[in-house]
Amino acid sequence: MHRALCLFAVIPLLCLSARAQENARGKGVSLNPYGIVAGTIELRYESRTGPGTSAHAGLRYYALNKNWTAPGLGGGLRWYLYPDDGARALSGFAIGPHAYFVYWLYDEDREYDIRRLALLVGADASYKWVWENFFFEPSISLEFYPLTAADSPKGRTVLEPVFGIHVGFAWD
Repeated sequence: MHRALCLFAVIPLLCLSARAQENARGKGVSLNPYGIVAGTIELRYESRTGPGTSAHAGLRYYALNKNWTAPGLGGGLRWYLYPDDGARALSGFAIGPHAYFVYWLYDEDREYDIRRLALLVGADASYKWVWENFFFEPSISLEFYPLTAADSPKGRTVLEPVFGIHVGFAWD
């Protein structure tokens, strides 16, 4: 049943992708509403830097439970491997690294018991569909805290998969 629902959602998107890619834009701002379910809010600005490349900057806010919260600031690069017209970024399949500085706060009794600045690094793969001035971008990232296990609120440095669905507004 689960597979049938996934196919039901993916097939229409693939059918629309040919028309969607004709409207590639050079800049975009997006929000990840899927992350809200997992306790993360992410706002991202992306701009084309070359024929098949872009750079992005983002703000994140983590609220893992009532005690752990963290604002974050970072960015990354992307390479669009198969832009439809061969010259435009911000549409199609992309991969790239990213890094965020995250300021973790642990507050049990309204006093910040733990304050820690941590570096979060990762890489993501995504596919972006653009329709006129709007886009839809499902993605998967692998992220970890490279410095110490103590930087992670889960106390380990293993690669963790992070799923996202960015929706946003694009312009030239």
